[in-house]
Amino acid sequence: MSTASVTARRPVLADLVPGTIARDVVLVLGVALLTAAAAQVAIPFWPVPVTGQTFAVLLGAAALTAWEGAYDDRLIATITALLFSLAGDIFLMQDRDLLLEGLAAFFVAHVAYIVAFGGPVLTPFAVFIATAIILVSGPTFLAVREGLRRRRRDELILPVLGYVVVISLMVVTAVTAPGANNWSRGSVVAAAVGAVLFYTSDASIGVHRFVKEQSWAPVTIMVSYHLGQIGLVYALART
Repeated sequence: MSTASVTARRPVLADLVPGTIARDVVLVLGVALLTAAAAQVAIPFWPVPVTGQTFAVLLGAAALTAWEGAYDDRLIATITALLFSLAGDIFLMQDRDLLLEGLAAFFVAHVAYIVAFGGPVLTPFAVFIATAIILVSGPTFLAVREGLRRRRRDELILPVLGYVVVISLMVVTAVTAPGANNWSRGSVVAAAVGAVLFYTSDASIGVHRFVKEQSWAPVTIMVSYHLGQIGLVYALART
């Protein structure tokens, strides 16, 4: 088998747009619009309705990119992350309080993303990013913890702490592992931006719900969440 036959990939939909940076910008914005539109679609389902935004992310990634293997570990982990993200979306959209179930679903999603990115790496840059995340997560968690106590929701303190730990580890992994493993520049940037946006969305949820309501929070939460998912999947799919 020749080297060319090993490294060659099939042309995909993304190849129809000329250029590199311009193409990526146009396609990411296109998937973002598709995701926003899919979020308005609710499919009747018991016990709760299903919305389409997470599946739109997966559909966009599949349409725009080519995976190296049909069912490799990275693809399976990414699909797992998206499916559990969808479950988390559904739990958190309900009128009744399903926050614990939503936290559990997104906890699994972040573990799956950590696996998809190949796990944490131990480099000076990773230590720097981990330190930065701790400096942000620590005060945010303490503020949310006080909000939970004021609302007499002490049973959520440990689950929230566990969630903060796993999403922080996901951010550190997504920001540092692609570069350490020599992924393409586009994938490195997309992974880092996607992880930070995902973290921003969840931190905004915690502050908005348990510390102080902010007028800007709902839009920030939704936009950063969906763009974050797109960035993570884009990075994983283009690698």
